[in-house]
Amino acid sequence: MAQVPDEGELARRIKKHIDHRPDSRDVKLLWAGYIAGLMEFGVITIQEYDALTPMLQDVSGEELREVFLGFPEFDE
Repeated sequence: MAQVPDEGELARRIKKHIDHRPDSRDVKLLWAGYIAGLMEFGVITIQEYDALTPMLQDVSGEELREVFLGFPEFDE
């Protein structure tokens, strides 16, 4: 089984990927989803998540909140 990444390892991997594709919003979106999943299932703490998200500042907080809190109710 693969070793669970810690905050430092994730930060290095994110930085390396962003450095390789600095203008790619997709890279930031992919990493945002990945670390959100890690946090949701307790692989990383909310403090580690909060420390990593500034690297992904182009990702909208509103959409990230929807991942954790659910989508808003829409009137029909």
